[in-house]
Amino acid sequence: MIGNVRSIIESLDVDKLSRRKLIIIVKRLTKKYNIKLRKRYGQHFLIDPAAIRRIVDQLRGCDKVLEIGPGLGLLTYIISHVSRLVIGVEIDRSFMRILKDICYYRNNIDVVIADALKFKIPRSFQVFSNLPFYITSDIIVKFVREEVPKALITVQKEVANRLVASPGSSDYGRLSVLVQCFYNVRKVFVMSRLSFYPPPEVDACLVLLERKSEPCISISSLEAFEKVTSLLFSFRNKNVEKVLRNYLNIHVPDDLRGKRVFELSVDDIVSIVKLVVSCVE
Repeated sequence: MIGNVRSIIESLDVDKLSRRKLIIIVKRLTKKYNIKLRKRYGQHFLIDPAAIRRIVDQLRGCDKVLEIGPGLGLLTYIISHVSRLVIGVEIDRSFMRILKDICYYRNNIDVVIADALKFKIPRSFQVFSNLPFYITSDIIVKFVREEVPKALITVQKEVANRLVASPGSSDYGRLSVLVQCFYNVRKVFVMSRLSFYPPPEVDACLVLLERKSEPCISISSLEAFEKVTSLLFSFRNKNVEKVLRNYLNIHVPDDLRGKRVFELSVDDIVSIVKLVVSCVE
């Protein structure tokens, strides 16, 4: 890390950051390293100092953090002061030069150039990410499959509403059921689209996922769970009895009679999945 670039990075004191300063830093670094932002990767940098401080507070004391999409590495650098080890997984090679410079300066940061959707997440790491919105659902499903213990992620505000939605609400769907089956979910705080540079088209929300010690269903039944929930919610407004009879050829349990699909609780759907699995076996 050479000259003024090093001084820029060293100036990232979490208690003294301002929005104006962060925008200037982003502009200087993208120019210095000749980085062109790619819309297809959903690249938006967090420039809200209050939001950054709240994220740091959430990660303070974490032993090992895996960050998906570190980008310029500004948050990576800041998080490295409150965590023992930070690993960044970045798909865009144009960020590699600056990330290597930051790694050189901070010996508890390492970076891997890889597609996060194909990268095996070690279970010993807590995940953090300002998630590119285009991979949100896929990456959350990946967390479920790979048994990620804890994830602090920024998602679209609408997606956050879906993750915590209750049965009977318009936001409630298969993603709600899948996540709530395996995780305790909490919305931490909402961020305006103006908290990012360049600003995305929608507001965002920081969400905390903490793996349940006893998920509602085993990983071995996950494939059946996904297939059944996908089928059910393709008929979300239909009567459960008709859907089960016509498409799964099973009879609805007495306690679910009269319900529509979007009114089913997570436990209701788990009972249906178990019934399907037992019929197959």
